[in-house]
Amino acid sequence: MVTKKQALNQAQLINYEEVQLLKYAAYEKLYQIFCQQHVKHETTRYHAYLHFIEQDKSALMQFAHKEIDLASKYFTQEEGFYLYLQFVASEQLEACQLNAKQCGMSIGLIRDLAVGAVSHGAEVSANLSFFCDNASIGAPPDPFAEQGQNWGLTPFDPVKLKQHDFTHFIQFIRSNMQHCGALRIDHVMGLLRLWWWPLNRDLGEGSYVYYPVETLLAIVCLESQRARCVVIGEDLGIVPPEIVSRLAQAGVFSNELFYFCKDYDRFKPPKDYKHQSLMMLANHDVPTIKAWWMGDDLKLRRQLQLINNDERLLQVLHTRQLEKQQLIHLLVEQKAIAPVADDNIDQVDFEVLLLAWISVAAQGNAQLFSVQLSDLVADKHGVNIPGTWKEFPNWQRRLPLSIQQMSQSVKVQQRLNAINQSRQASGQQFAAKMSSSNNSEQ
Repeated sequence: MVTKKQALNQAQLINYEEVQLLKYAAYEKLYQIFCQQHVKHETTRYHAYLHFIEQDKSALMQFAHKEIDLASKYFTQEEGFYLYLQFVASEQLEACQLNAKQCGMSIGLIRDLAVGAVSHGAEVSANLSFFCDNASIGAPPDPFAEQGQNWGLTPFDPVKLKQHDFTHFIQFIRSNMQHCGALRIDHVMGLLRLWWWPLNRDLGEGSYVYYPVETLLAIVCLESQRARCVVIGEDLGIVPPEIVSRLAQAGVFSNELFYFCKDYDRFKPPKDYKHQSLMMLANHDVPTIKAWWMGDDLKLRRQLQLINNDERLLQVLHTRQLEKQQLIHLLVEQKAIAPVADDNIDQVDFEVLLLAWISVAAQGNAQLFSVQLSDLVADKHGVNIPGTWKEFPNWQRRLPLSIQQMSQSVKVQQRLNAINQSRQASGQQFAAKMSSSNNSEQ
């Protein structure tokens, strides 16, 4: 087992099937020990396990039975095994949040709420009365993904939700607000409308389906108050104006992304970032900072036929060069780097650029700020290429550094220190601004 583990850890791409087999072999041994030491003797831990199951027994049993159907070829068919894994996962999540708070993190963990569920999973198959299983969630064609996006996820049926008094949606939100300080709702526009692709393409090429946004948003707000959990709405892409004001008034944080945070032909200065927002330098669906600067993401999209021809590639590379100039202008304006002529920007040292870029963005007006690990380590490989499935190893590539190596990296520490200093400066500037505003009102 050790040799196999080493081989898997050294591979450039993660082999999830092999990793799962290895992990579940260990899980089964842990479950056997749990049964021998705790179930048999009815210990305090065993009673905690029983209490955990009773809190959400129906959903947990649905999950366990589905797991038995899906995994019986490889693993045990005992439902208690899968309930035990959920119990341990919940314990670890709770412990992680507690540790984060004890380390001084005011929010701690931010969980992510997926826009939908796979049709063959427990949530959909056991609760078909709440879903439309003849459609799939996605996004229409746009400049970001010209072929459109089909995420292969089953949508809630808005009529059925209402007919059942939104009970499943309430539990859905409530469960996902456990053991965290904030919940990021993926594709928050789905509270208002979702793009449905019919599974039978003879029925058309898709359309928007609208949801009872006032009710759904009220449920989110109520559960947020009960759980003392901040809500962040991922509002990137095509955002209908009728939901923007609703989210702001409800106290839902916007989700800014640096690449898209622009005023026509320039990147917005940090002072103009939305205050009630999470500013992300980049995320899993866009190129890493290094790939963006080098234009590697565009060349890769051409290789994958997501850019149809070489002429189009030249056009988007030219546009990217203009955006790079705009970035340099912003960094110079913010006195983060020395002035650079437009025809010399490709000569800028990337390490210097990255540190300045992170520092400026982190000093923005946004209350929350994040940098993904791949950008902290200056990796050029993206995590995910929207619009691809088998064409690209999405979510499989390893980071170039392990967590331990990151903790020992001088460059990573330098970047984290820059973020910390910028965030402190941002907080001081906002406090001074509010103090000045209050004084003027008096």
